[in-house]
Amino acid sequence: MTTAGTTRKLKVLMAHGYTSNKFQFFKRSGAIRKACRDVADFTFINGPLIVQPITSAGDLDAPDVEDGKLVDEDTPIEEQPRAWWRADDDGNYLDWDKSVAYLNEVLKTEGPFDGIVGFSQGGCLAGILASAFEKPERMSGLELPKGQGAFRFAVAVSGFRSRDKLHQKLFEQPIQTPVLHVLGRADQIVDLERSQTLVDVCKNSRVELHDGGHSLPSQAPWRNFFRDFFSTFCSEPYVANDEWRRVAGPSDRPRGDTPAGSGTVTPTPEATQAATSNATSHATGATGERDIDPSNPARTVPKKKANSPFLVHQRWKEEQEVRRRKAAERDSSGGSNSSKSDKKGKSRRSSNGAEETTDLSGAARMMIKVVRFAIMSIAIAMVTGLFVAGDPLWGYRGKYTKLRTYLPYREKIFSLPELAMYNGRDEKKPIYIAILGDVYDVSEGRRIYGPGGYYSFFSGRDASRAYVTGCFKTHLTYDVRDFDDQQMSGLMAWKDFYDKHAKYHKVGRVVLPPLDDSVPVPEPCEDPSAQK
Repeated sequence: MTTAGTTRKLKVLMAHGYTSNKFQFFKRSGAIRKACRDVADFTFINGPLIVQPITSAGDLDAPDVEDGKLVDEDTPIEEQPRAWWRADDDGNYLDWDKSVAYLNEVLKTEGPFDGIVGFSQGGCLAGILASAFEKPERMSGLELPKGQGAFRFAVAVSGFRSRDKLHQKLFEQPIQTPVLHVLGRADQIVDLERSQTLVDVCKNSRVELHDGGHSLPSQAPWRNFFRDFFSTFCSEPYVANDEWRRVAGPSDRPRGDTPAGSGTVTPTPEATQAATSNATSHATGATGERDIDPSNPARTVPKKKANSPFLVHQRWKEEQEVRRRKAAERDSSGGSNSSKSDKKGKSRRSSNGAEETTDLSGAARMMIKVVRFAIMSIAIAMVTGLFVAGDPLWGYRGKYTKLRTYLPYREKIFSLPELAMYNGRDEKKPIYIAILGDVYDVSEGRRIYGPGGYYSFFSGRDASRAYVTGCFKTHLTYDVRDFDDQQMSGLMAWKDFYDKHAKYHKVGRVVLPPLDDSVPVPEPCEDPSAQK
């Protein structure tokens, strides 16, 4: 039992995003869990709905599933993409009642909980539960066990406000629970404008931005910020306060800051000097006499048998340097027979018959050290990623992990009729799409771009305009003459997506006939969503 005036570890719910699962979220938050292990215990919950993966959305934190493979109950649970609801075109959250029943069971068996951290769809869930736990009567079907009150805090990473009609009464009054909003400036899945809808209904909000996209930041400044943020809620009994607002943000922290209790200690200069002195005195006492290092007269080494090869090598290098200098002096003094032989590429010999060579060992050793350092750095980064994030590549599956990126290939040139032949109707042929004339092979996403797929209308053509306007019936054309800077930026973002995709790759160019000025620009469609 916790006594008054003490602190205790928090119990925190962890809610994953759409098409992810608790196992994936557990791996992605490994660094944060490690930094916060002294202040919080995390309970990862799994959405009750199995959904199909979205292979075209590279930023989604989804488990690896083979393209075209149907996910069902027989799929290993670690590979099942999960969700808390499915949304229809009218904004209704389908099967929400299943999530409520699942949450009731979690609260009953593992609660009570002090807070919640949610990512993407889980961030929306965090906002829903933060309001519902304040007044349970706001949510139909929710059953809070004895001892479970309002959350002390909630964290919404790339979160947004629920659009479901049944949830709107949760936001009639501002949410009183302190809510930390973690948003990515480059998030193209849940942009800042959409996340602002949740910020606006929270009375006690704190917003922290990062430069990444749709992701949970876990660099040292961020994980230490999370640790200190959680710590402000650990007092028992807990009394609401504003300490969480005054915690230094990630941008105010050094990248090398190490969490307290992590086991890493930075030695002080005094301690280092004392240790060096002790080691020197110990070595001197143990070995007795010392010898001068020929390469550095100010340095001495123990005079023992093990150092003999080292001293011999240093003396040999010293002799080589003397010979090199003498040879340079002879070359500069005039044309001697020895200098003529040098021009013919022959080796030069000294008066005693010993062959003189130019010492390149210093440069070679430096190159070896640089290569060795690079290899060691890569190895350490991969091992660290394996233990911290569960992945030696830290989750990166971009084009630079593919052998094809480094192999030369000949670009193909297509005409529009030739490109149309690669629309997925012939299963023996690959599926190609084009953006701004660049042709990409998307055969790995045949379920998406093949006949009957979500984006089958993009296959076999350059439909650059539709990527931005969303008019998938009337704007399947490469005509972007009237695009402004913002629209072109959005189109370039799509092109960059295919350039960097782990499974799609560029194969060539399509020749686009010039557009006559007499041809009008396509008219805007009245309802882009109706054409999807």
